[in-house]
Amino acid sequence: MFSLPSWQISYNFSALLVMIIIVLICVFSAYFAARGGTKGLPAIYLHGTTENQGREVWLEHWHGLWKHLTYTSRWGLRDVFINRTRTLMGIVGVAGGIMLTIAGIGMPQSMNHLINKTYNNDYSYHQRVNVNNINSFKQSHPQAKQWLQVNQAHFSPDDGYNRSLIIVDRGQFVNVKTTEGKHIQDGGLYVTHGFAQRAKIHKGNHLKVKTFGSDKQYTFKVKGIVNSETNQGAYITAHTWQKAHGFYQPSILLTDKNYQHSKENTTSIVSINEQKKNAHNFINSLMSIFALIIFFGALLIIIVLYNLGSLSFIERTRDYATLRVLGIHKKELQELTLIENLITTLIGWVVGIPAGIWFLGRYVDTFSTINLEYSRYYNWQTILLSSLFVWLCSLSTTLFISRRIKNIDMVQALKGVE
Repeated sequence: MFSLPSWQISYNFSALLVMIIIVLICVFSAYFAARGGTKGLPAIYLHGTTENQGREVWLEHWHGLWKHLTYTSRWGLRDVFINRTRTLMGIVGVAGGIMLTIAGIGMPQSMNHLINKTYNNDYSYHQRVNVNNINSFKQSHPQAKQWLQVNQAHFSPDDGYNRSLIIVDRGQFVNVKTTEGKHIQDGGLYVTHGFAQRAKIHKGNHLKVKTFGSDKQYTFKVKGIVNSETNQGAYITAHTWQKAHGFYQPSILLTDKNYQHSKENTTSIVSINEQKKNAHNFINSLMSIFALIIFFGALLIIIVLYNLGSLSFIERTRDYATLRVLGIHKKELQELTLIENLITTLIGWVVGIPAGIWFLGRYVDTFSTINLEYSRYYNWQTILLSSLFVWLCSLSTTLFISRRIKNIDMVQALKGVE
């Protein structure tokens, strides 16, 4: 794709704008969160006599379900639905974490899927040979296999960019299929999916083609949309191209493993395994970025849930102590914390999976170019690994919070109770 000696870091105004927006969000969030504490008397807040008013939640109307729940489960459910803001913050944190995790795991999967599809399904040759004189080469190598001609061309309508016109001779090494699962055939032009989407081209439209170096313009009917991510442009068979009196002198030869040839009249020879290796090296160079995304996803989940759990613990230290004095065991108090965290994680997990799949598609699109279209790819393993990772982070946070319950000083916590 690229042949550059070095990459330079570049920032534009959008990066600065995002930084300013984040700072403003943090400042205003802190202000609104602390604004309520500035309106009351300090003595009242230090005394801690402010009590939350309990009320029924909608689950209590399901009497058959509610009566079978344990006391701690009922307490936890009430607390979740009464403290909606705190619960919503936890849901957003978990959903954001699984979104980042799905993107971090799904991005290399999408790229590897593109490589496997391109070099195993769409193309099945062993070597790609560039020749400089087809007539001389054919005389010395009559056993030559499938020929290709790649021209830069201007299409109309288009998306503002010149594209590749790939002229395919008869053979078995080019196996690209349309979105309907059909192979390329004579009688029309086949436009790649990315190009068709950008230029709003549909099957049945007529497309004008003008190749570089030629003043002649050709018109072909779009016979299908090719489901190919590489070589964004259009495919046409050599028979159809020659029938339209187009200039045909291919310079690319696709061969199998049994093909023997010399380097005479060739400019370059590259194997499909070398192309795969180069593509995988490109992906490996980005793995640190994907790992960083997963790392920040874990931090988001752990920090948000731990802070919310700590806040809940501080607010209800006296409640825990009172329940302990009334005979509630410490394991039941830990179960109370676990239930609240599980509900928050469950809702965030359910919301985060479709959001993560959507975000993966948007993130993959940022790597696409006018010549290469990366498409989103994920499977059950992506969802399973992301889910296990998120639940592990959530349960570990619950474990940290539940340990603090064991160390509650009952006397200190109940001081000032009237």
